[in-house]
Amino acid sequence: MIPEQPPRRITLSDAHPLAQLLAGMPVHLVNLETVTSEYRGIVDAVVNANGEGRMGAFQRVIADRPDREALEQAILAVDPTKVPSTEAPAEPRYRFLSAERMKTLPPPVPVVRDFLFRDTVAAFTGAHATFKTFAALDLVLSIPADLPYLGRAVTPGHTVYIAGEGTAGLGMRIRAWEQERGQPAPDTCHFLTEVPQLTDQRDLADLLSAIALLPAKPVLVVIDTLARAMVGKEENSSRDMGLLVAAADAIRRATGACVLFLHHVNRIAGQIRGHTSLPGGLDTIVKFEREGQGSLVAVSCEKQKDISEFESFTLVRTIVLLPTGQTSVVLDRADASATAIATAEVRTLTVLKESFGQLGATDTQWQEMAEAGGVPRRTYYMDKKRLVDLRLVVADREGRGARFWPRDEAPEALVQGAKSVQVSAPAPSPSVGARCNHSLSDCTLHLADCDSGTDAEPSSLAGTNGSEDEGVPW
Repeated sequence: MIPEQPPRRITLSDAHPLAQLLAGMPVHLVNLETVTSEYRGIVDAVVNANGEGRMGAFQRVIADRPDREALEQAILAVDPTKVPSTEAPAEPRYRFLSAERMKTLPPPVPVVRDFLFRDTVAAFTGAHATFKTFAALDLVLSIPADLPYLGRAVTPGHTVYIAGEGTAGLGMRIRAWEQERGQPAPDTCHFLTEVPQLTDQRDLADLLSAIALLPAKPVLVVIDTLARAMVGKEENSSRDMGLLVAAADAIRRATGACVLFLHHVNRIAGQIRGHTSLPGGLDTIVKFEREGQGSLVAVSCEKQKDISEFESFTLVRTIVLLPTGQTSVVLDRADASATAIATAEVRTLTVLKESFGQLGATDTQWQEMAEAGGVPRRTYYMDKKRLVDLRLVVADREGRGARFWPRDEAPEALVQGAKSVQVSAPAPSPSVGARCNHSLSDCTLHLADCDSGTDAEPSSLAGTNGSEDEGVPW
């Protein structure tokens, strides 16, 4: 004879309907579908109770059950006024940590040593034409390539560049970077040419979904520019800027990356533009300052939340002549000698433009005026060769008797002739793959806004009027 199995312990799905019925709740308001077959007979007796009442019917049908007391206790423990949850209790979102646990948390992980860190929100700030975009592009290409960034070690990983300005010229700038750094751009750098509106929850969700589809979480997300990511919103509004900072935090939490905005400063005080909640919500603020239209850019740290601020340093613009005859720019750290050379070239090129202009000058005339302006003879000849090699200055012939013009003030025939010079690749020569660390203070190239401009062929530099709308050669 098979011994009788003890009744299964009553579950909440059985006990709750019984508790509701015994509390007098109308049958049509009780969910009887959750009751299992083992307890269906008890429920039917309670529902169909006559003069003995529901409690009497319940006591009658369980009188002979071995689990009578457990059944009664289980039903008494149920609150018939609450709807039971069928889901497991959720983990609490917020958890407190002790001081001891806080001390064991890992230190900030650098993206660039002593410069930018993962799981932070940062900004490159500066006026127009301070090369913020070039610095950011170098950053997103150097990190996945495991190349030092401006002399600082990087932590390699995938990067994202969201480009809202100057997208037409990005390809040229990438080619210039490849030529100058001597290697192809890594395929782990991902570009987006449409800027999501980060204050819009749907756009933010779509961006996070797109990032989630990448082969790996990025260590850096660059947003160029902050203004393009909140079109139609008010930068000086605490609400709008708060939404933007919250969106950046959402990207940071989802990826663990450094979220880097490119942003402008106001024209009067030179301070970061927008509501004070922006600098308050940033972990790192790096400022770019350029004097006039020179080649040197001072980089300083205005905020570094968790470590000491890095020491200021100087960048120098390197003009790169591509095999196509187009030019672009790459930035490098400027040492003392590079700074001095750049300063001398400002004077050398400015002398030719301001002293001779459309008339041009012979070698002797140009050299004498440059020397009178403080450029040593030897430096003059070095500068002249480099400027001619880069076709920023054109001559009507080679050798003695040559006459020199700034490119945008030279006779058209000479400009066209310079453009038609055959450029052979890949062997580098003074006119292919050329690089020049130089300042062009108020010179022929009319730099207006290198952050938002487009790259152009050298022949197109003449006629660029320096307006922000028309862009710039680089």
